[in-house]
Amino acid sequence: MSAIEIALFVLGAVFFAASFVIPEMRANEKDAAISKDEMKKMLNEELKNAQKQMKDTVSETVSYAVEKSDRSLERVSNEKIMALSEYSETVLEEIGKNHKEALFLYDMLNDKEEDLKNTIRKVEQIRQDVNELQSSGTEAGTVVEELSFQTEIQPAADNLDDNLAEGSNDTDVPAADNRKRNRNEQILSLHKQGESNVSIAKELGLGVGEVKLVIDLFEGANG
Repeated sequence: MSAIEIALFVLGAVFFAASFVIPEMRANEKDAAISKDEMKKMLNEELKNAQKQMKDTVSETVSYAVEKSDRSLERVSNEKIMALSEYSETVLEEIGKNHKEALFLYDMLNDKEEDLKNTIRKVEQIRQDVNELQSSGTEAGTVVEELSFQTEIQPAADNLDDNLAEGSNDTDVPAADNRKRNRNEQILSLHKQGESNVSIAKELGLGVGEVKLVIDLFEGANG
């Protein structure tokens, strides 16, 4: 074989081999292109799924957090409301207690005021009674003194009257009667004006017993 034949034979073999290799390479390139598209598609789908899962997870987490926060706020609100209610009840109880104590003190003050008024009235009545007793005691003492004085001087007065009766004339008797009558009228007049027996006796210079006797006789005669 010549060199040309050998070269043609080799070239033919190369072309023959190339006829098998080139289509295979094109098929591999096509398969590679198809694989890249599928991978992109798969990646996009996985990415979408991941995004969806992430959104779902975030949504669930947010919902859980919101629900938990609501429960916490509700619990805190209930606790605050219960505490405020208990405090309000305590305040109302204290107010009611203070109101009852104020009413009790007010009633007690009213009772004490009434007792004080009664005591003042009793003291005033006792003072008046004491004044009346003192006045009565003064008059009684004056009467006793007057009666004692009259008892002591009565014998001498009787003797003096007897002596005067023997030495006097009849013209002196009417004058004495007139003086006695005028004196009795003065006693009765002062008595009607509201003067006491002691005042009348002092004003007329008479004894209290004499004044009392004239008044008693006058009232007994009119009664």
